[in-house]
Amino acid sequence: GNMNLNNAGDRIIIKDEQGNIFLTFDTATDGAGIDFGSDQSITRSPDINGGFTLHTTANSALLFSPGTKADGSSFGGGIVGPGLGFLINEVLFDPPSGDPGDANGDGTRSASEDEFIEFVNDSNQEVDLSGYTLFDEDNLVTNEPRHTFPANTVIPPGGVYVLFGGGSPSGDFGGAIIGVSTTGNMNLSNAGDVITIKDDQGNVFLTFDTATDGAGLDFGADQSVTRSPDIEGDFTLHTTANSALLFSPGTRTDGSEF
Repeated sequence: GNMNLNNAGDRIIIKDEQGNIFLTFDTATDGAGIDFGSDQSITRSPDINGGFTLHTTANSALLFSPGTKADGSSFGGGIVGPGLGFLINEVLFDPPSGDPGDANGDGTRSASEDEFIEFVNDSNQEVDLSGYTLFDEDNLVTNEPRHTFPANTVIPPGGVYVLFGGGSPSGDFGGAIIGVSTTGNMNLSNAGDVITIKDDQGNVFLTFDTATDGAGLDFGADQSVTRSPDIEGDFTLHTTANSALLFSPGTRTDGSEF
């Protein structure tokens, strides 16, 4: 009868039936800087894909809105059903040495340019990332983004977006939308890192924290970490999901299209 959520800040963790971490909410990154003890809820604004804010900032007339949108209206029957939302499905922190590490297919293996993050929009609504910013753990402190998503970066329902560290990506990548970081270096640490995406208002939109997402994995193992099964599974080494491939940017772990 008590979830014991701390008004000063807390971390909520959901584990699956095998004890693997499925979902986290960490007040240090999700809604960072918000007063969680202000006699109201915090909510995404806009609902579903916005950053977290105080409920009265989203709607001054309501202190909370359990089960409805911030304005009190229904989400509609199709919102939850079609999927898990916009998520990170695969990350390559450590491109393998030599030709096998040429993840972006431009003919040159680069420790920085061949890093990638694969996003999947497993929802029935498009996600507009225009003006959003991406940080590694170091640059989050200095508020200097490693990447700024350009205008018209819109991921359709069911769409896949792959962001490479740099280079000139060449290939089909399963029909995914392809981007290259605006700094040419995402600086993902093989020892572990925190990837943070902020919306165009500076609110945290999405995070990937190696301390909880894929906890215990070796992120410097010359291969990506990926959800297995894709989209809905926990993170594992790519060769655990598919021994034949070290990574699969834009496609499922077996190389097929989403």
